[in-house]
Amino acid sequence: MAGSIRCRPGGILAVLDLLEAGHGPALEADLLTHGLPALSKVGSPDLPWHALFVFARRMNETPGSALAVAEHGTSRQWSPTEQMLNGISNMMQWLIWSKSKDASQPGAKPPAPIYLPGLEPVDETVKHRGTPTPLAEVLEMLGDQAKDMYSALATG
Repeated sequence: MAGSIRCRPGGILAVLDLLEAGHGPALEADLLTHGLPALSKVGSPDLPWHALFVFARRMNETPGSALAVAEHGTSRQWSPTEQMLNGISNMMQWLIWSKSKDASQPGAKPPAPIYLPGLEPVDETVKHRGTPTPLAEVLEMLGDQAKDMYSALATG
């Protein structure tokens, strides 16, 4: 099958890559939001692999979809139009301030920009602890039922 999702193999392999990368819950959330069957139905007439691939490719490019946010980060929860409107709003706020009496005062500070959630500047002083846990280790902790469920999803 031709096609790919973000420079990954096409078709079933692309979907399996998404699942292996931990994006299964986001993909399932988008499926259920759109009234489609859950991932447990993949490979059946209710949800063929190709339909899941096409759906995943579309959701990957749709701002605000759970899959796009999971795969690309929180910046994908906002469309380009929403981001542009936020920028215009900040420019208007600054322009109004710049024409005010407050702006002409020595040491006056312009208004702080309003950031869309997920698009705030990164605070470099924040330290993260720990390391990611490998999928095999998580499945081991969750037990046989989780291993069987993951195996069924991964093999179709």
